[in-house]
Amino acid sequence: MYAPAVSNINKKTAVRPGRGVRCDRGGNRAGEIHPLVHLFVDSLVDPLCQLLVRPLVQPWGFTRSGLNALPTSAVTTSTLLHVNEEKNLTLLDTIVQNDCMIDSRLRLLQMVERTGTVTGAAHALHYTPSAASYQLRQLGKEHNVRLIEPYGRGIRLTASAHILLRHTTVLAAQAERARAELAAANDEPGGAFTLCGFSTAATHLLPPVAASLRDDQPQVQVRVIEAEPDRCLELLMTGDADIALVVATSEAPSESDARFEQQAVFDDPLDLIVPSDHPFTRRQRVTLSDARGESWILGRPDSTYHHLVDAACESAGFSPNVAHYADEWDTGTTLVARHFGIILVPRLARFPNHLPVVRIPLHGDPAPARRIISVTRRGSSAHPLVTSVLNDIDRAVAHLFPEM
Repeated sequence: MYAPAVSNINKKTAVRPGRGVRCDRGGNRAGEIHPLVHLFVDSLVDPLCQLLVRPLVQPWGFTRSGLNALPTSAVTTSTLLHVNEEKNLTLLDTIVQNDCMIDSRLRLLQMVERTGTVTGAAHALHYTPSAASYQLRQLGKEHNVRLIEPYGRGIRLTASAHILLRHTTVLAAQAERARAELAAANDEPGGAFTLCGFSTAATHLLPPVAASLRDDQPQVQVRVIEAEPDRCLELLMTGDADIALVVATSEAPSESDARFEQQAVFDDPLDLIVPSDHPFTRRQRVTLSDARGESWILGRPDSTYHHLVDAACESAGFSPNVAHYADEWDTGTTLVARHFGIILVPRLARFPNHLPVVRIPLHGDPAPARRIISVTRRGSSAHPLVTSVLNDIDRAVAHLFPEM
């Protein structure tokens, strides 16, 4: 997750002589509070936070391990502003180091909702299943509610859990807005920034965008992750990624999903790949429905590519006759060259030029295409790095497809 560099915050914002906050264990010394600290506190200390926030504070100051040490009722502006002099931690330093503006157990509950199991949530957040179960039991115990109940051979969330999740979504967006404002007020952005996307986006879009960010902001640690769309969304929710490029399918979050913000990047046309001697190569105009009688090569049944082709063919009025399965464009194209069938390939995808195949742009109203969207955590779109990267993605698309 992006975060201002700790060293930059300490030097530039949080501990200026006479302006930062420094208290000994008795709270005997305090200076003027820096406006950024006010900004953070004003963003988070509200009735929702009184219920949900778990700041890493003790009554005498911050600790790195005090996740649940402070009773919820004790979350006040004054306790938030205490600082542990001995460890030389500031408010912002602690938040950056621990990335815990809200109770981490609420993130765990969100992942249980997404994955459907405690084990799946634990894996996504790098917990052991036993640790995840314990954290959820403790969260329910503190609020005197039951969060999970048996359901058939599995589990399901209770009504109380869904109430917490509804408030967690609001609070998470608020925390993202606080991070964005803090970053905008910081002259020197730093920390880490991660982009993730499906295979073709990770090949053709993300590398130039990541390189641009690395060159423009050398103090930012840039990382790229190639992952299936569903995994990309998990990386966003867990804070392991900051921007995801995914294909808008039925599995993608709806536009009304309060956890995310979405932005259309471009519509990637789907082209038909056929052998060089196929009759389609002699036609002036080919539609997808013209290929209903062909043998098809698709990705494995659980893949995004398989769902994409299935949906496109269904819209054209038929179900494809699947003869072979291939997840890689190179494999599928080689099978086409050997007359094993045809494939539908997005314009963004590339394949070896030496193969005896022809890429045929499809006609129709509308012509088949897949929509590529960018997804961020709700509230984070105003973050300077997020804004910059989204603009770079648009420029990368315009460079690849100047006709669009």
